[in-house]
Amino acid sequence: MVTPHDILSHFLAQGIIFTSDSIISFREARQLPNAHTAKSAQGYAEFMLEMCLQEYAFRQYDTLTLACGIIMAARKSVKILEKWPIELQKMTQRGALPAQLSQIKRCMLHIFECYEEYFPGQHLMPTKGVA
Repeated sequence: MVTPHDILSHFLAQGIIFTSDSIISFREARQLPNAHTAKSAQGYAEFMLEMCLQEYAFRQYDTLTLACGIIMAARKSVKILEKWPIELQKMTQRGALPAQLSQIKRCMLHIFECYEEYFPGQHLMPTKGVA
């Protein structure tokens, strides 16, 4: 049986931050991600996976949707402008259809809600300028 950990590990090994990505920055018009951004995104993804695996409520998502939701949440946490670029659509074969993207976004929001329940007052998701 393929687990969310297996899927997420596979995607993290390929990379979830791309040279075409931009970081939301209030100081500059466009800031490019670097190695620190990629390492931070991976750390967020690994933490979120462990959190999700402890919560029964995340069983409502299939393993691929959960892994995709975690990737989207990790990218949002490091302030990447485009949450689900074409590179991720191709890599995961998810998100090209509006219903798939909606499901991934719903999972991502569920992850942030769960985090805020576990850690009240601590914000994982940027609070300004992020749609």
